Amino acid sequence: MGDTITKYTRALRMKETASYGVPLVLATRGEEGSCALYGGRLTIVPALPAEKVLDTMGAGDSYLAALLCELLKASPAGALLEGDLTALLPAAMEKAGSFAAKVCGMEGAFGCGIPIAGRTELEEWEKMKPKEVGG
Repeated sequence: MGDTITKYTRALRMKETASYGVPLVLATRGEEGSCALYGGRLTIVPALPAEKVLDTMGAGDSYLAALLCELLKASPAGALLEGDLTALLPAAMEKAGSFAAKVCGMEGAFGCGIPIAGRTELEEWEKMKPKEVGG
């Protein structure tokens, strides 16, 4: 029952956000996929399985960037919310989810991370830590 309440609450919050004049409301839900509210219609796209998950940092940002790129590519004038996105949205969301799943397989996601799988020591972190002035 708790899952049903969560989905209902999420939908209510998305509708509330849309009521402020937001044309496209997105929610990423990790391994549950993503959903979008556009034109009064709720689109739900399940998550694609990640080959491996090392670090989820950056997955949401990667999802959003990939989604925006897909929507911009589909626009002749390069306007983000040009025309009716109803038909484009599910495929763009699926592609964004696929990209986010790949990012989960990268340590540090932004290229600055240190290997974390099985690590119990902070040697690499200590090397990156700034030295104190005068110390």
